[in-house]
Amino acid sequence: MIWERAQTLSSDFKIYNLTKPPVLPSILTNKGWEKPPNDHIKINMDAAVQNVCNGLGFIAREHDWFVIRGGYRFIDKQMNMTWAELEAFREGIKLAIRLKMSKLILESDSASLVNTVNNRGKDITILGQQIRQDCNIFLIFFRPK
Repeated sequence: MIWERAQTLSSDFKIYNLTKPPVLPSILTNKGWEKPPNDHIKINMDAAVQNVCNGLGFIAREHDWFVIRGGYRFIDKQMNMTWAELEAFREGIKLAIRLKMSKLILESDSASLVNTVNNRGKDITILGQQIRQDCNIFLIFFRPK
């Protein structure tokens, strides 16, 4: 009786039924690294949080995948994922300043961080103000003299 119900559900909803096409087709997306324009450098940043051990990573690459520099850092304090991603963002900016990179693409997989950076002029949260300050430091460094 259970087997018959499972077959009926599988047939009705086409769940895990390899003989029929799925009701909701899977959409293939490319989540790989995309090359920056020829005269730009791309810095990818990421963070991982587990209890009080947080890891940050960043890597700078040219358009031909050549790694210019990268690094990582561990932070031993309690923080949530957004603030850990902010620390990785700061490390990316520091790397860009050290390498004197003005044509730069910063890339992160944190939607909340990316949205806050993109709306930093309007965001009045503590995170938004911190990001605005970090971006201003970067922009002042590369302001024409």
